[in-house]
Formats: sequence, structure tokens, C-alpha cells
Amino acid sequence: MTGDCQVRFCERLGVKFPLPTRLATLKFTMINKIKYDNNLWFQHKGCEGKHYLIGNPHTHIGRMWAWCPKEERTFFVSKADMGEMSEQARYWVEGYLNGNQPDPPVNKDGDVDFESQEYRIWTNAVELFHETGYWTDEERKCEKCGSALLQSEPTEICRNCLSKN
Repeated sequence: MTGDCQVRFCERLGVKFPLPTRLATLKFTMINKIKYDNNLWFQHKGCEGKHYLIGNPHTHIGRMWAWCPKEERTFFVSKADMGEMSEQARYWVEGYLNGNQPDPPVNKDGDVDFESQEYRIWTNAVELFHETGYWTDEERKCEKCGSALLQSEPTEICRNCLSKN
């Protein structure tokens, strides 16, 4: 669980923090100074109504910063969490993910080995990254078959096992 998720969870339980949390500060600041482009709307899978892309939160690779007018707060979102979106938002997300794409693996000399197995795995992971907007540096295994998960797999079950269901 990320720090922001832990703070949000604790705040919902009624925990009071001695200093303003980063999340509370962001919420206060953004309510009073939020600037967003009405053309950059999308539907969030977990909340009704239009939401708006506002930038890079500088948290995790592929995460985007967005505004929820209904809740009057900012939040972080991955492409996998987004449903319908405007044409402008679709191009914005595509450009954002292209620019946010993780670097390819390098060998001991610091060079990319385009023929290596690591590079082929990275290529597959980056292709999925452009679909999901999700990336982790953790090494994980599929909960069903035990195979290594791509770094861009948003769930703990590999695409092969998901397609069998």
C-alpha cells in the first residue's frame, strides 16, 4: 500500500494527524486553485461523472494526476482505471505514456542488447504498459500458474490465465 493510500485509509477511519498530510494539502490547494482543460475529460471506472487530467503526479511510472469535480479533489489514476474519454484525452494519455515509458534493460556495460531475452520481455511489458499505464519494479509471480509476471501486469494473475477464464 502506498503512503497516500495509507493516509487516505487512516483519514477515513478518523485518524487525526498532527501536521497537514500531503493528501490534505493537495486537496485544499487544488480546490482553491484547480486549473484543468475541459477537453481532457475521462470517465473513471470507480466514480460517476467526468474527471479531468491535470498532469504528472511524479509518483509511479504511468500514473497520471486527475481532478474529480464530484469529490472536489485530486487523485492518481492509471489508464486501466479509465473508461470512455474525449479524443483529446486519448491523445494526451498516449503521449504521456510514451514519454513516461520505462527505460530498456542494459547489460553490464550499460548498453541495450536488442537481441537479449531481457529486451524481448521488456518489449512485451512496454506494449502492455501502453494498454494499462501500470508499471512496477517488483518481481512477481502469477497466483494461478506461478509464471513470472510482466512489470506492466496490473493484477497478480498473468494474461494467459486470465484469458482461460
